[in-house]
Amino acid sequence: MTRILILIGLLFAVPLFGQLANEDTLCQKGNRFLGLFQYEQALAAYLQCQDSSNSSPTVLLKIAQCQTQLGQWRNAEESYQRVLQYDSTSVVALNQLARLYQKTAQYKKALQQYARLVAQDSSNSFYFKNMGKIAVQLADIPTALSLYETARHYNPADMDVLTQLVRIYQELQLYPKADSLIRNGLAMEPENLKLLQYQVVSAYKQKKYNAVQSSIDHIFALQSDSSAYLLKLLGVSYFHLEKPELAIPILQQVVAKKQDSEIIHYYLGLCYQAQNDFKQSLHHFEQAINRGVSEHLGTYYTNQAIVLEQQGNHGEAIRAFQAAYKSTKDQILLYHLARNYDAYYKNKKTALRYYQRYLEANDTANAAFSDYSEHRITELQKIIHFDLDSLE
Repeated sequence: MTRILILIGLLFAVPLFGQLANEDTLCQKGNRFLGLFQYEQALAAYLQCQDSSNSSPTVLLKIAQCQTQLGQWRNAEESYQRVLQYDSTSVVALNQLARLYQKTAQYKKALQQYARLVAQDSSNSFYFKNMGKIAVQLADIPTALSLYETARHYNPADMDVLTQLVRIYQELQLYPKADSLIRNGLAMEPENLKLLQYQVVSAYKQKKYNAVQSSIDHIFALQSDSSAYLLKLLGVSYFHLEKPELAIPILQQVVAKKQDSEIIHYYLGLCYQAQNDFKQSLHHFEQAINRGVSEHLGTYYTNQAIVLEQQGNHGEAIRAFQAAYKSTKDQILLYHLARNYDAYYKNKKTALRYYQRYLEANDTANAAFSDYSEHRITELQKIIHFDLDSLE
């Protein structure tokens, strides 16, 4: 009788053992495919495993992972939500769901998941960091700063958080705060190129050109390739340090890299002007004008006009000053136009008119120019009055 019962038990157990073995085989198969990043095959195996295991949370998480990697975001969301029906505090499901919402620009939903995670672990810097990134994407900078600062409080060694804070503080022009963070970061990682580049930008924005030079020299010592952007900052810094002989070859490297722009040619023009190489100076100002698409176009024309005036080419200087005035309406240009018309034309009527227009503009910032204009107006009125050629 005992043997008969054992035999009957084995007959009923065989399908159950076969089901368990099949489930184990399918899940193991899915794991192997997942390890090889073959997400389609892994998903197919897990879906079969899900049918035989009645949708366990572990299998659902694997399914959601594959669906996410395959870009099946709606299905992945549903899978994660089903996991949360089993366990509303599942850290894995909440994290992955938050990342999925962030990836699909559903930022408010992402923040809701992180809020649930923070409720479970209020000192987890990772959550605050990701919430900070979302706040940036929502253009909520005050909230982003608060979240990043909290993340840094719980994990001061997180360089990602530190660099994000540096970037935001620089954009807000809060350079002392940015510089303090940069120093802290470099104390931990002296060769962190990202921080060194931020250090260059901060020094440049604050017109600390010696610091720009030393920081860029440090970067170039760490990497052989010199970017056009750093070369530009170095060249411009050399100009402001009154070292045009050093600035020129640096800026010419930018031109050689085919990364030249109007601003590069503008500073090359200034450098050559400082060396009294008027031919090269005019060439680069002309290049800046030809490429000019910014609000600085009037500045390029003005500097071109100054060089032409220095050469005694008053006719071309007038043309350039006229273009500069058309672009900027800067009242000081009326004075320069008056002087060049005065020097270039025998008939002084146009020069007189520009001197008068300049005085009418009431340029209180340049008293010497105003005084000279008044003096010259008096003289020109006498000249015109007694000039027989002016009679019509």
